[in-house]
Amino acid sequence: MTGSDSTEQNKPQEGKKDDGKKPVEIKEEDL
Repeated sequence: MTGSDSTEQNKPQEGKKDDGKKPVEIKEEDL
């Protein structure tokens, strides 16, 4: 149970973090 919870929580957290970092970096480079 712990492994499943950890993987599910890790996936969404990484995706959200990447989404926030990627757009910011792309916008800064575009500017």
